[in-house]
Formats: sequence, structure tokens, C-alpha cells
Amino acid sequence: MNQEPVKKSSNCTTGCIIFVIIFAFFMIKSMMTPRPEIGIEPREESIDADSFKSQFFWDGSHYKTIRFTKTLMLDPSSFQHVSTTYTDVVVEGHRTISMIYRGTNASGVLVTKYISVKVNLQGDVVSILSKT
Repeated sequence: MNQEPVKKSSNCTTGCIIFVIIFAFFMIKSMMTPRPEIGIEPREESIDADSFKSQFFWDGSHYKTIRFTKTLMLDPSSFQHVSTTYTDVVVEGHRTISMIYRGTNASGVLVTKYISVKVNLQGDVVSILSKT
């Protein structure tokens, strides 16, 4: 009547340890296996991020976009940069740069405007995507 219960804890512990070791092995193996990247593949003609960022002034403005925008303005001397953003994704050798700026209109009133342009990897404006 006084039967001792069978000790299963050592078998359970051993099984858990083996499971953790096998799991860790496969996790490490999967991290070391190279996988193809999903999305846009980098192109050979692309320039590195540091080179692209060197096209910007300290205030975040892109000098070639400013120069292009001033050619479209009635009074280029009234240009005031507000903000500039750009995409990190290179699509068919181009990036998108969007800029908010101020300038005087035909009545001489200072107005805020927006321009979005497509630039090549050297920063030259290729086309206007949108503008106000």
C-alpha cells in the first residue's frame, strides 16, 4: 500500500533541456543562413547614403532643388526654406525630394508653397512630381 510515486521530474527536465538545445540550434542555424532580400534590389549605380546626404545643407535643404525652384519663382530673392524631406528608397535610379518654402507671389505677399521633385542619384532634378 505504501508505494512510492514514480519520479518523472528528472525525465521531464531532461526532455525540456533537450528541446531547448535543439530549438536553440535551429534558431542559430536559421540566423546564419543567408536569405534573399524582399523588395527593391540595390543597383550598382547607386551611391551610398553619406554621398547622398552630402548634397544637403546644414538646415536640411537640398541645394539643387533650391536652385531649380528659384528658376520657377517670380522673385527668387524672396526664397525662404522651411523644410525638406526625401525618400530613402531608390526607384529606377531616382529619389523623391519634397520641400516646403516661402516666397512672394505676384502681389508681393509672402506665401508658403510646396514642391516635390524626382532627382537622380547625383541630385539633379529630373521632373516635378507636384507643386503648389
